[in-house]
Amino acid sequence: RLTDFWERMEQVLGAGYYTSWAQDHVLAELGGRTVNQALRDGEDAKAVWRAVVANLHLPPRFGSRSAMRESGVSHYRVEHPFGNVL
Repeated sequence: RLTDFWERMEQVLGAGYYTSWAQDHVLAELGGRTVNQALRDGEDAKAVWRAVVANLHLPPRFGSRSAMRESGVSHYRVEHPFGNVL
């Protein structure tokens, strides 16, 4: 499950950004914790993914991998809040 979770995070946020976002971005949906904190605290990866989807206002099709595949989505990039920093 965690492998799938991190693959989704990379697909949505990009290879150069998803790890820092998971470490630094506090989500109200996770009780004021970061993704890393929630996972470390034992939250289910599926519940954390749902919180990420809600926080980033992603379309509902991102709720499950099968729904992503059925809709033909292989990856989706969220606009980086600071523009193109690379």
